[in-house]
Amino acid sequence: MPSDLGTIDALDVALAVARAVEAVGGEYFVGGSLASSLQGEPRATNDIDMVVRLPPGTLRAFAEALGGDFEVDLDMVRDAMLRGGSCNVFYLPLLTKVDLFAVGAEPFDESEFSANPRVTPRA
Repeated sequence: MPSDLGTIDALDVALAVARAVEAVGGEYFVGGSLASSLQGEPRATNDIDMVVRLPPGTLRAFAEALGGDFEVDLDMVRDAMLRGGSCNVFYLPLLTKVDLFAVGAEPFDESEFSANPRVTPRA
């Protein structure tokens, strides 16, 4: 992340989460207003939506990979990942909410997840 909070934007926060997901062997794609804005259809919301698949047993490592600037409720993340639900993590310096949507267990959920392109974090 850039060291100056004035230069950090939603894309930087999303990429930080993406790096943490990848660090534990997970997968993701970005959706919602951020994805829409990147595709040329700006939407004015302040949250970041990501669909994620985190391997079992990696949640603590995921939280550690996010670092101290993120607020993570491990119980909430664990519940979301187990039931195919959603949860939030917060980037505290900018009070940015990241909605994490777990991939569900149904074949349709898997086909939808597999059909979406992945974003590669910038260095």
